[in-house]
Amino acid sequence: QRVSLIPVTSTRDKQPRRGAMLMRSGAFAVSYCATLTHHTQPVNCVRFSPDGALLASGSDDGFLVLWRHDPETVPKRAFGAEDAPLPTEAWTMATMCRCSAGEIYDLEWAHDGRSIAVGTGDEVGLWRLNANGELSLVQRLQDSKHFIQGVALDPCGEYVASLSSD
Repeated sequence: QRVSLIPVTSTRDKQPRRGAMLMRSGAFAVSYCATLTHHTQPVNCVRFSPDGALLASGSDDGFLVLWRHDPETVPKRAFGAEDAPLPTEAWTMATMCRCSAGEIYDLEWAHDGRSIAVGTGDEVGLWRLNANGELSLVQRLQDSKHFIQGVALDPCGEYVASLSSD
């Protein structure tokens, strides 16, 4: 199943498309690269790791998915996406973790690229990417009474900031 993110118009055929689409921007142009298809609900946030090696996505399905660019794989269209443009890059799922029973609204990579703050319904979860490439929960911060709409980590790794509708 393809996920809903935002309407995107292809410059080639002017048809609106929905899905988690990865675009590469040049000096004055944006081109389609790939559609990422493991979420089952709308995607709310995507963030590249500080070194650019991973892309994290969070969704209404409560899953955090880490994607890795795979330059050795020949890009192909997702099953059932015959009307989509042909991808120019292949991205594979590196790991997937259920971070919440509800929605993930925001996420932020730590400066070290090994930790991720995930903002969900009424909490912030701090997750750590271990040497095996798996995510494990380090701590839950449950100080909010309403939806966490944004999270930020300071560059020194001392503070977590969250924005909620309290």
